[in-house]
Amino acid sequence: MVLPSNSRRPSPGSWISSWLLQRRHPDAFGCGVRVVEGAVAGESSRWRFRDSAIDRHASGEVIALNHGSKVSLRLRVGEPLDLRTRPNHVVLSAVEVTAGALVQISVPLGELATFGIDI
Repeated sequence: MVLPSNSRRPSPGSWISSWLLQRRHPDAFGCGVRVVEGAVAGESSRWRFRDSAIDRHASGEVIALNHGSKVSLRLRVGEPLDLRTRPNHVVLSAVEVTAGALVQISVPLGELATFGIDI
């Protein structure tokens, strides 16, 4: 069987290219976000759990969270809250600095260090 010359590099926009782009990032983790006060584009007052990742290039007190493939949040994270959404998750309070909205983030215990939280 002979493979076409572009078999290792699918053409942009093809179904195989789209499928390859949807693969999970190695640093991704399941994370929930809900808006408590204010408004954030792409989010609501209901919990939405998606594969998320922290942008490691962000600096300062603001953390860039890519929540799913279409929502980027710039967060100033506060202390953990006494809430549970899922087993082995901790809820953090945060302010989305671009919109000024108050949000809650449900984070797996193993990912708290990426948010700068030590428990």
